[in-house]
Amino acid sequence: MRACDGVPILPWPTEALSRLIAALALCDYAVCANGGAMHLAAALGKPILCFFGDSPPERWRPWNTPHELLQPASRDLKDLSVEQALAAFERLISAYSPVRR
Repeated sequence: MRACDGVPILPWPTEALSRLIAALALCDYAVCANGGAMHLAAALGKPILCFFGDSPPERWRPWNTPHELLQPASRDLKDLSVEQALAAFERLISAYSPVRR
């Protein structure tokens, strides 16, 4: 988070599934690693920047929602830079502006 100073990012720790769903429902976009939060965001139709380590994206990528997927060739997420993540997020937001309800 320190490397993202000035970027409108809000980390939101949740202790219950219902709170995670509620927090994701309020987001315009989601930034997550492959896992439960990513799949919930996809179910909510949120555009997602998702990070994949050694999981196969062909099987676990978000379905039926806009997304940018980052997976380094090494399959080790520490090999992704903040600059790569920000560039991917910028591609996502330029392609998919949120629809306000």
